[in-house]
Amino acid sequence: MKNAKVYLNTLQFDFEEVNSMIAIVWSIKYKSNFFQTKTLKSINYVNIYFIVNMKDITLEDLIDKKEKVTISLSYKDYIYKFKKFYHKYLKKNMELRKKYTGKYKSISKKHENIIMKSPEIRQVVDLYLIGYLMFSYMGGTKLNLLKKQEKDDFVKQIDIYKKRKPLMKNTEEIIVKLKEIFPKFPKYNKKFLVWRGLDLNKKFKKGDEITQMIPFATTLFPYVARDFIKNSCCLLEIEVPKNYPVVFISDYDSWQEEVLLKQCVMKVQNVKKIQKRNLYRHLGDPKIPFLKSFEKGQDFGSELNILRCEIIKEL
Repeated sequence: MKNAKVYLNTLQFDFEEVNSMIAIVWSIKYKSNFFQTKTLKSINYVNIYFIVNMKDITLEDLIDKKEKVTISLSYKDYIYKFKKFYHKYLKKNMELRKKYTGKYKSISKKHENIIMKSPEIRQVVDLYLIGYLMFSYMGGTKLNLLKKQEKDDFVKQIDIYKKRKPLMKNTEEIIVKLKEIFPKFPKYNKKFLVWRGLDLNKKFKKGDEITQMIPFATTLFPYVARDFIKNSCCLLEIEVPKNYPVVFISDYDSWQEEVLLKQCVMKVQNVKKIQKRNLYRHLGDPKIPFLKSFEKGQDFGSELNILRCEIIKEL
C-alpha cells in the first residue's frame, strides 16, 4: 500500500447521509497490483460552522500514514455542494425541532422578554451562557484544556463583557445570583421533558439518585444533549414537574434550545441501553441528519445509556 500508485485526478468528494449524520465522503483510486485498481473512501462528519469558516480543504492520510496525499479542492465548488445537500435536509431538521420546542414558544417568549428588560437578570444569564460559570466552577481545568484559539475566543468574550458591565467577583456570587433569578420567571403549569448529556465513566441503575448542587443546563432538543456525550454515560431524560422553577433560554439563545433548571435531586426511574445512532428510534423520530460533528474520541456507533429521571426534591 505504501508504494501503490495513486491516481490523484480521480479524487472526488460529496456529501452523504451516514449514520443519520451529514458527512463528507472522499474517494480516490489507486492501483493495488498490476491487474487491479481499487477505490479508497474516507468519511468525515461536518457541520455548518466548519463549512462557513473554511478557506480550503486538504485531504491527508488517505493512502498511508507515512505517505501523505494533500490536495486542495475548490472552495466555491465545495460550498455549492454543501449548501445544496444542506438545504435538502434543513426543512426536515426545522420541523423536528418544532416538534420538541413548538409547544413551549409562548412561555419561552415571556422568559426572553424578562431577560431583555432586566439588565441585572441579563447580566447573570449572559455570564452563564458564555461559560464563565462552568469554567470557574471547574477551577479553570476545562479552560486549560481548550485549544489556544478556543481559549483566546473565550477570554475575548470575558473582556468584552467586562467593558460592558462590571463582572461579578467570584463563582459563588454567580451561583447565588443564578439561584435568585428563578422566582422572577413565570412557571410552566404542565410537566414536560428535557434532556441533559453527562460524560461520565459511571454506571447507574434504577433507584439511584443524582444530585445537582447548582442550577444546570438542559435542552428541549434531545439530539443536542446526545452530542455532548463521549462515553456511554449518560443521556438524562428528565421529567420536570409542573410549576418547577426553570428559565427557558431557548428564545434568548436558541441554537441549543436550552432550559435552565434549579438545583435538585433526581431519581432514576429506568435505564435503557441503545446505540447513539438509534436515538431517533427510541424517540419515535424520522431518521434524518442533524448537522452535528462529533468531537475527537466520540463513536457514533457506540452504546448509550438513557436514564429516565424524575425530580424528587428541589434544593
